[in-house]
Amino acid sequence: MLVGLLGGVVAAAVKMFQGRAAPELPAPTPAPWTPIPDAEPVIVPPKVETPAPPPTPTPPPARPTVSIADLQEAPPVKKPPAKKPAAKKSAPPKEPKEPKAKELPPWVEPGPGGETPATHPIKAKMASGIFHVPGGLNYARTRPDRCYRDVAAAEADGLRPSKR
Repeated sequence: MLVGLLGGVVAAAVKMFQGRAAPELPAPTPAPWTPIPDAEPVIVPPKVETPAPPPTPTPPPARPTVSIADLQEAPPVKKPPAKKPAAKKSAPPKEPKEPKAKELPPWVEPGPGGETPATHPIKAKMASGIFHVPGGLNYARTRPDRCYRDVAAAEADGLRPSKR
């Protein structure tokens, strides 16, 4: 068995050291070239590509800006008591009307230092199109461009929630 293995190694070495000669082919003879008589040379100008102007981004639609101070309600003004006319009949007491909740805008500008008002806790970054909710991983370190009142208002503006 050892002899067979040794013989195989020797045969491989002999083949490796033998040179392979490529068969020689006769060189092709080029056909003679004859120029066209009385032909004027045609000069083709180089193709110059002009770069296309970059597309101009369309600005987002203008939205009204509301500051935190606009959201704070002024203290109620006390009216002087009105003089009652002479009582004729006692009418049943009217039920007090519930004060209408002031409709909050969907988003406001953040306060100084990136503070979010209590009425608009959702932080949004407009460049990335992402909004962060309280308790999220990056909520505390996010400096918002806008503050939204709820998730639905942020999604209505085309933003998506953060993944963490």
